[in-house]
Amino acid sequence: MADLSKESAYAFAVRWPGEEKYYMSYETDSGWCRQNYETRNDSQFILVPEDEPRKNVFLVQNVYPDSSIDKWLSYSGDNLRVGLYSAKSDATPWEFVRTDNSNFYKLKCLYEGKGKNKWLSFQWDGRWNYLYTNESDACPYQLIIRT
Repeated sequence: MADLSKESAYAFAVRWPGEEKYYMSYETDSGWCRQNYETRNDSQFILVPEDEPRKNVFLVQNVYPDSSIDKWLSYSGDNLRVGLYSAKSDATPWEFVRTDNSNFYKLKCLYEGKGKNKWLSFQWDGRWNYLYTNESDACPYQLIIRT
């Protein structure tokens, strides 16, 4: 995965067939992530290798300059809802699986627990992010380098 860099910040963009492009970010008060942001300025994440790096696996850290800066992308064990967490020990390792379109990736959760081997996507109602069992439900993300 030479084209993904831990040195760059990315906007996570999604485009389902027939849909406009939306960006993944989070609701400020709750920290829960959703897919309804219209500008890439709202989506600012860096990819951090694990302490013992695995191929195509990264922790995802928010770098948007507000009260959630430096928080980590993970999920709630109760309902598999995706959000930002303060402790690095809560960060989910995500496998970035390239799709048929080389500019897009699906994110597979590798965190031990209820969400392991599930896929990042969102519900149409509110566009909140959750983990799903089937890869076919996974959201394809285009990672756009922030300049």
